[in-house]
Amino acid sequence: MKILITGGTGFIGSALVRRLVAEGRDEVYVLDKDISNIFRLESVKDKINLSEGDILNPKSYVDQIINIKPDVVYHLAWYAEPGKYLISIENLEHLKYGIDFIKFLFELGVKKIIVTGTCFEYDTNYGYLSESTPEKPEHLYSSCKLALKKVAEQLSYIYEIPFVWARIFYLYGPYEHPNRLVPYVINSLLNNKRVELRSHGLQIRDYLHVDDVAQGLICLLKEEKTSTYNIGSGNPVRIRDLVNQIGEILKKKELINFAPDTTLLNEPMFICADNTKLKKLGFKIEKDMKNYLEQIKGGDCNDN
Repeated sequence: MKILITGGTGFIGSALVRRLVAEGRDEVYVLDKDISNIFRLESVKDKINLSEGDILNPKSYVDQIINIKPDVVYHLAWYAEPGKYLISIENLEHLKYGIDFIKFLFELGVKKIIVTGTCFEYDTNYGYLSESTPEKPEHLYSSCKLALKKVAEQLSYIYEIPFVWARIFYLYGPYEHPNRLVPYVINSLLNNKRVELRSHGLQIRDYLHVDDVAQGLICLLKEEKTSTYNIGSGNPVRIRDLVNQIGEILKKKELINFAPDTTLLNEPMFICADNTKLKKLGFKIEKDMKNYLEQIKGGDCNDN
């Protein structure tokens, strides 16, 4: 089976590629706009096929994908700069060209298309979020993701090809962008720098190791109908407890400072996945934060 991944050099995409290779999948192809920047794929670069192509430039990928003739396509490529992606106008470009890309795949006769969405598509006031939770995107990012999902689902019915939408929750793991919460705290403490958080940390979130996110995405290969799945741990954790755990394991907790408990935050206080549906496909959590931090402390982790 030929599997093509867009955005395969990114944080999630590279974890998916590494896992596909580890599981001995037949042929793994990576399409990315910059295949010179493959540090996350160094361990498997000789076992995959790399192609340079930009989703925002159809001429750069059409002939390559026609020649590959993939059976399954994972579409992960999207603008995701921390601190900017939620309101970036680039989301509109990825929506526009994402529709064209998915339509092209349906016309090509790809057997299955799997695309990553976000938990922010939901009405987060519901707390535990299942696939049947009402949708209420609050940002341009989540609005564009949801719009892509709606269009792609209708195309899947027209072309009678399965389309699976994977809503990703919060995550952590090796090769994450250093400005994200977990690597920021880890790197600061390892360098004996103070961690000054603008939040009180009382929010509750759902964190899943990126390798388990990859496992969840691979589980979706079993789905034969157009459907939506949550990819999350289902385990709520308070941000303050998460950050303090990092401090305790690295023995640098005294360097952590939170904002006052009265600090007002313009974000939901509780977000957690109901992953019951994913578990029915055989998903089981294999990684946890404690073991990940112990690996980092012992110098056994590739990157923070």
